[in-house]
Amino acid sequence: MGEAWSWHAADQSFPLNQVAAQFGYTINKDVVYEADPVSEHPVTHEVSRIQIVGGSSISGKGGSHIAIAPDRRPVLVAGHYGDGRFVIIGDSDIFVSIDYDADGIPVIYEYDNERLATNTFKWLSN
Repeated sequence: MGEAWSWHAADQSFPLNQVAAQFGYTINKDVVYEADPVSEHPVTHEVSRIQIVGGSSISGKGGSHIAIAPDRRPVLVAGHYGDGRFVIIGDSDIFVSIDYDADGIPVIYEYDNERLATNTFKWLSN
C-alpha cells in the first residue's frame, strides 16, 4: 500500500515499485481520491465505494483491476503469484484511524473501507 506521488527521492524511484514490479505492476505518480469496485472479487464483496486519501493509480498486468477511480484508472489490483496471492492498493492511508477531512469519521470507517480491509486480509490469508 502506498502512493508514489509522495516520494521525493532525488532519483525519483519509489521503493514500493520494486515490490510491485515483481507482480507486474507500477504505482504511478498521480493522485486519486476515491474509487469504485468494478469486478466481483472476494476483496470487494459487499463493497460499493472506497475512500482513497490522496492515493495513486496502478498500471500493469497480471491480476484483476478490482477498483478504479472515476476516470477509470485502477487503484486496487489483486491476483495470484505462484502458490500465493497479492493485493496492491495505491494508498497508504486507506485503513488508518485518522480523520483527515474532519467530518468525525476516521478513514477506515469512511464508505466501505472497513469491509474492504476485512475482505482483503481474509482473502490474503486463505
